[in-house]
Amino acid sequence: MQGMKKETVELHTISSHGLLRALMEAERKEEKHLCEKEVPDFGSPLHNIEVVRPDAVFDGVSITDVESTISAAAGETTNPFEDTRLAKFVARRVKELGPKKSQRQIAKEAGYPNSNMVAMVKAGARKLALDRVPSLANALECDSTYLMHLALEQAVGKLAAQAAIEALKAPVTKNEVGWLKVIREASDSSDPQITSKSRATIMSIFGK
Repeated sequence: MQGMKKETVELHTISSHGLLRALMEAERKEEKHLCEKEVPDFGSPLHNIEVVRPDAVFDGVSITDVESTISAAAGETTNPFEDTRLAKFVARRVKELGPKKSQRQIAKEAGYPNSNMVAMVKAGARKLALDRVPSLANALECDSTYLMHLALEQAVGKLAAQAAIEALKAPVTKNEVGWLKVIREASDSSDPQITSKSRATIMSIFGK
């Protein structure tokens, strides 16, 4: 936890590319830690397998994709991320897409070897790896920028995620671009200032 606090403090001092690199590296270190943990012997020859790079891939299955399986075998909490906004969002999108595509199809489109991976993310049994965000966003038919925001929040916490977003110049989602187009159309691209009245009007749209 002390290391995570130190990384949070330093987020404002590193470049945007360095920030993502640091987050990915932190994720890989965590995965490596999980991979090196001793797990119960289930009579499988894989029990004594040599520790490999956390980003290694075998027959399309990455170490990242089996993170929660290893955690469960080691007796750790099975759903440590169930209360995160990302887990709830993925669960909602899977349900909303139910009439047109199955969870198995979503997993296939996202590049997962089986539907269990999506089920784990949805239930909060595992984090969503940052490098899976683009493909999962495509499969869930949602905005990749928004999903990345949720993934960052899940990976490093809300405050650190917000610092990351600020360092990356607060990326705008596809829906937000749509709002901007409407404002430009309504104002004849006159670059209008936000007044207390216009702000109140916009806030009222969302019941605030």
